[in-house]
Amino acid sequence: MRLHQMYIVAAAALLLGAGCKKALNPSSVQLTGSAKGLQSGLPNFPMSSPGARLVSFDLATGTGMSYILAYDCNNSTTPMVYNIKGTSMPSYTFTINGSPYYGFTAATNNYTEFGGTHITAFDMNSTGHLDHLLMYEPGTGEVQVLEHSSTGTPGDWNVIWDSHGGGIGGYDLHGTTDKIIAYDFGSGYMSSVICYRPGNGYCWVILNEPTSTANPNWVAVDFGSSGIGGFDLKGVNDQIVPLFDEAGWMDLVCYRPGYGYVWYLEHPPYYDYFEADWTSRSGIPGILDFSQVQDRMVPWSGNNLYYGNYLLCYRPGNGGTVKSVYFTYNGVYVGPTTGPSWVSNSGFLTYPMQYNGQSGPSYIGDKIISFDGSGMGQSSMACYAGGANQVALIEEGPVFSWSDAY
Repeated sequence: MRLHQMYIVAAAALLLGAGCKKALNPSSVQLTGSAKGLQSGLPNFPMSSPGARLVSFDLATGTGMSYILAYDCNNSTTPMVYNIKGTSMPSYTFTINGSPYYGFTAATNNYTEFGGTHITAFDMNSTGHLDHLLMYEPGTGEVQVLEHSSTGTPGDWNVIWDSHGGGIGGYDLHGTTDKIIAYDFGSGYMSSVICYRPGNGYCWVILNEPTSTANPNWVAVDFGSSGIGGFDLKGVNDQIVPLFDEAGWMDLVCYRPGYGYVWYLEHPPYYDYFEADWTSRSGIPGILDFSQVQDRMVPWSGNNLYYGNYLLCYRPGNGGTVKSVYFTYNGVYVGPTTGPSWVSNSGFLTYPMQYNGQSGPSYIGDKIISFDGSGMGQSSMACYAGGANQVALIEEGPVFSWSDAY
């Protein structure tokens, strides 16, 4: 146990609401003037399919997590890769092993992302860059590691490891609710992963141990079926989010939307245990009570600081609620407090936040991911609703101000 107490500082609050051929050359779209704000899609990628998903990654080009992969689990739209660079956004067709990829699988629920093809970025070679992609299909055991082609465009990738349905590091990936997140177990690099199964309690921490080959070497170091750090993972909508603390160590925030449960779990580097430093059954005071099933949080670099040291908490639907929180351990209770805020029933800046993800059969819901669009840390937000033809790219400015910057 660290010799401190974990407290909450709500560091920014910014919105309260009511409720194919291989592309050898990129297309470049200028994102100035009328291109700012709400759009019906990204260049060459309309947000018309409920299966649309976005994921950010880093190709070690000096611009951080400035790349976004847009793909459609329903395969109705050609997947694209974008490099957000100030006022321009070059786009590239996403290919695997030399061909545009259309092998994604559909989800049973597009908002909760049960089943379907998932992709997450991780730092396979411990370079300090999340420049490899882990592509997996919950319920099937299928996992692949993708590496960017050194001779291709940012959209060109190759499969360098395939589980052939055998899961990863002993974790079978046979649950349709399974999720995998990248994690820094103590090495200083997000080269490890955490696999968990909401509703069943399974949670495995799997390291990517050094090896003489170019392939990952998955070794499970902490595993079980009773949750993690006292959080039982028995809720089918349970989520786990990685978060760096002030010392640069990576901890976890576990939460159960619809019930208000939020657990902050500390993890000393290389220790095989996680311990709850702060727990709540009524959400995060002054931020969001997490009483609705669609409530979510995403790590981001608040105030242009470290990667993922803040959490953006949001509630999709009816204009939305978006607020930011920062966990600190300075030993003095100083929160929660909020920064500049305003009340609106019309969304996050130009993004309307209209879809709560709870209506079938398509389960269209607002989602937010963070990325680095300015070279100032992972402080930009991509807000989107696949199937509703809505997307907006938003940048954080000084003192937690926001603008439609792209």
